[in-house]
Amino acid sequence: MKKKLIFDVSILIAILQKNSSRSGILWVGYNVITELLRQDKFDLYLYCAPDRMRELLFGLNRELSFLKGLPIINIEPQKVIKSSGQIDLFDYKTFINEYSCESWGVWTAQKATCSLLLDVAEINDLEISIDLQMVFKPVTSYSVTGESGEVYAQCPSDQRVLSFKIPLKDIKDNRVIFHINAEGASSPKDIGLSGDTRVLGLGIKGIWVTINEENPPHREAPKPPIEQRYIALRERKNRAKRDKKYIALLFRLSLMVLYKIYFRFQKATTTVDNSAYQEYLKECELFLSPMFRVPDDIAKMPNIRKYVILHDLIPFIFDNYNRQSAEGWLKDLVNSINSTDHYFSNSKNTRKDFIHFAPKISPENVTVIPLSTGLSYAPIKELSKIDAVKKRYKIPANKRYALSMCTLEPRKNLIFAAKNFIKFVNENKIDDLIFVLGGGHWAEFMDELNKALEGIKDSERYIKHIGYVDDEDMNALYSGAEFFIYMSLYEGFGMPILEAMKSGCPIICSNVSSIPEVVGDTGIQVSPHSDDDFIQALDKMYSDKQFRESCIEKGLKRAEIFSWENAVDTITKEMMG
Repeated sequence: MKKKLIFDVSILIAILQKNSSRSGILWVGYNVITELLRQDKFDLYLYCAPDRMRELLFGLNRELSFLKGLPIINIEPQKVIKSSGQIDLFDYKTFINEYSCESWGVWTAQKATCSLLLDVAEINDLEISIDLQMVFKPVTSYSVTGESGEVYAQCPSDQRVLSFKIPLKDIKDNRVIFHINAEGASSPKDIGLSGDTRVLGLGIKGIWVTINEENPPHREAPKPPIEQRYIALRERKNRAKRDKKYIALLFRLSLMVLYKIYFRFQKATTTVDNSAYQEYLKECELFLSPMFRVPDDIAKMPNIRKYVILHDLIPFIFDNYNRQSAEGWLKDLVNSINSTDHYFSNSKNTRKDFIHFAPKISPENVTVIPLSTGLSYAPIKELSKIDAVKKRYKIPANKRYALSMCTLEPRKNLIFAAKNFIKFVNENKIDDLIFVLGGGHWAEFMDELNKALEGIKDSERYIKHIGYVDDEDMNALYSGAEFFIYMSLYEGFGMPILEAMKSGCPIICSNVSSIPEVVGDTGIQVSPHSDDDFIQALDKMYSDKQFRESCIEKGLKRAEIFSWENAVDTITKEMMG
């Protein structure tokens, strides 16, 4: 009989917003649950944080469709529900001409998708108004299109409310799906990270639906809940203000305050009957979180063995680095670590860090698992594919290139690498090799990098920043490089190194943190602070073709160790033991 395993999918919601497979923590969770489903050794159940439940249900129709049909433990209300892959944006129980409803959508830099399910009789006419909120600029205009691509409406970016009618042919089983497009928003290639103002997006503050039914049902509206009374009082207050009925306004304000106090008191004193949920948890045996700490309601269940995957503690090790994580979810995770639960770490170095920063952890309860890459990588031999990628990212066709692929920020030690690369090519009068920097960037670090290279002879000639690289171009870009440079000061694992190895690209990397665990003896490891050692490594890798080919062969063989099958085999062996 299979053991019942609860898997925390809260982090997987980020798949709906992110456009990059290089988000390591996110794709660890995605690939682990995918492999668990393939191996089929457990009865899988999904857990999702309450504030992300709606997003999960919406995602089951899209990027997370492979999870359809798995039971979801829904802790608000406390019951187990079956995933259907559908999500209602609001509960439209009675015929109301205008109704302010909750809005929800899947956002990228340029597009949002919204789904409405209308619980009414046959619809004769449907009009939707959206109050748009621009999160970042610039956006030139908005447009709304249906599933068929038909344009419902267009408006300039300075128009807040966009209204449009939905053709009856596009209303199927009382469900409406439409897309909001932000024209002029940057493409994913222009997206940066950590404060880069070029990250664009839109928000919806509200949706209003005006609906006429063909055959409205004869039913009385149920007595509205206290929340609807509050909304009604607020709207009455606004009408009183417009009509300058100050006495009525004061009266209604007083009522509104009383209702608000009552509502908060009612909410504070209301208890949820979660007995069914607790009984269900008693039947479960295992819980696995790919990122977050064990939830309180599961942590207190003695019958459930708890497992958490640990990634890195970089915000604790580097001051002023991603303080939001250090003060948020990561701090909660570290504080929740105990001597009885079991943990999987992505490297021996991460295991050492958690033992240091979380002294309650039992070292024997931390198992290292071999991770793998988010995408599939293999050496690409077709020169036409490599030439096409070079052309797409404006890498000179007549130049060989060394590659760096990472977020451009201080920890990656790129100023050190760039300065010494320029010194190497100038001293050796090398004219056919450039250093390509791929990836998003911190805006403040780009200023620092540009300032550091200012005044260095030929810096613009030898250093090329190509920005964000699309997933489909990564493999060819790695395969076309002469060698890969990764002089990072600290890593929890070092995913780009493994991507390069799988693509048949030799490695020059630093010899600190977890990096040696990944690269092994397949490349050149040097101190991230030694100019001479790094320049010697560049010389060896550039001038010795036989050595490069040997590194490629060793790298491909070593990369076979790192697979999701091996990772999940280790996890399964521990949980079933």
